[in-house]
Amino acid sequence: MPATAPAVDNDRLPGGVCPGPTDWSASLGVVAGYCTLILTGAPLTARGADIASGLVRAGWQVRVVVTPASVPWVDGDAITKVTGTAPQREARTAGQPKAPRPDVLVIAPATFNTINKLAGGIADTFAHSTACEALGAGTPTVVVPMVSGRLWGHPALANSLRTLQTAGVRFAGLQGVDGAPRAVDSEAAGDIVASFDPAWIAEAIRQLVKSS
Repeated sequence: MPATAPAVDNDRLPGGVCPGPTDWSASLGVVAGYCTLILTGAPLTARGADIASGLVRAGWQVRVVVTPASVPWVDGDAITKVTGTAPQREARTAGQPKAPRPDVLVIAPATFNTINKLAGGIADTFAHSTACEALGAGTPTVVVPMVSGRLWGHPALANSLRTLQTAGVRFAGLQGVDGAPRAVDSEAAGDIVASFDPAWIAEAIRQLVKSS
């Protein structure tokens, strides 16, 4: 059996690590703010437009950033229809305006590669640079790990998960808001992707901001 990664208690977040977003909607319990959604190279990215739509319904203005490895799964037209802008893979050119700094960062899904890069401060693509900058700035961050059983036992993963938790990251699960990260059975990945509810991410954001 693969080694067990550390238990993650999302209710035990370091005080003062993540400043809250700029504007609350008290009646709805959601934030009217700016969210950067990063999609990486795992099957859940095929639901990227649904994830973005769930965030929009929760009151967020969403910008989608994609890693090079995510491209085979990305439905750019569907995402553009939901968010009003095309997914961004490369840094802006000199003549383009800067995007607003996000109030919240979401990485869904987060691969083994991305989890380790984020924990290690490796910013070798535009998406990973965006993620590292947001985490370094104390931006509230929700991560949905999607890591196969073959990689789950790698010793680097356990350390990276601990590092991100210490930094205030909240983990959201593939099968519910309870975000204890766990390995994904490759044979069950299709069913997991199909049953994933994007509302779980919005709820994880709400709980994260409420606790910070």
